[in-house]
Amino acid sequence: MSKRQKDNDSDNENNDGDVEMLDVSFDFFDPQAHDYHSIKLLLSQLLSHDAASLDLGGVADLVLEQKLVGSTVKTDGNEGDPYAVLTVLNLNVHKDKAPISALINYILPKRPSTSAFHSKLTTLLSHPSSSTSSYIGIKEPYNFSHLLLISRVFLVSQEKLEDNPNAALNSVDGEGKKKEKKTNKPKTAAGAGVKEEVWMYHPEDEFIARSAEETHTFAYSAAPPKNAERVAVGVQTKGQVMLVPWSAFPTVVEGMEGFLGGMTA
Repeated sequence: MSKRQKDNDSDNENNDGDVEMLDVSFDFFDPQAHDYHSIKLLLSQLLSHDAASLDLGGVADLVLEQKLVGSTVKTDGNEGDPYAVLTVLNLNVHKDKAPISALINYILPKRPSTSAFHSKLTTLLSHPSSSTSSYIGIKEPYNFSHLLLISRVFLVSQEKLEDNPNAALNSVDGEGKKKEKKTNKPKTAAGAGVKEEVWMYHPEDEFIARSAEETHTFAYSAAPPKNAERVAVGVQTKGQVMLVPWSAFPTVVEGMEGFLGGMTA
């Protein structure tokens, strides 16, 4: 963890001692009932001020009901609050349940009905057999054709940033290996002109997007409340949806492992 440098010149001369390393142990647990509020909060963060219009508590309940898949990441033991959760829900199995139905109906209109994304997702949801089969010999719906991931991005001009927040990620290829140095510019947001550019909140999204068949950013439906995030940090947030073939998931994992391994080497 980097500490702030002091302003006087004498302290600036001691840069070698200006970094403090903290050892943190991360433990992994099955999602449990007492994680409900934390999981709901993590889901809410992805959907920003649209979260209130969706039944994310119901989605959290579905996560907790699954017994064979899902992990939480904690630092304070099993009773602590999770910093992250990794799980997957089969949309075909749960699409008629109110929380998932509302989520699907929220996502689909974010792209025109004539778009490739809208067509692909509608087709996948109409053919359960294409995304559901047996798993390790047990009749459980955890073998998929595609993964649909919801995340968020922020829009801001690079001139407003002291550093490129994606610099480390842009220096590696899809497998997490260092590549030849070249100028990498983030994507320009549609309708934002040349000034506002799209940046990822989560490092893993860079690797997911590289393997996605469809990646789209979208504006949140609800207007942000007064004194909201844009006012607080000077940037605009948007949602992001990515449709990834299941066959590409190992490549995503390999890229993240290579990137993280390079950081600790």
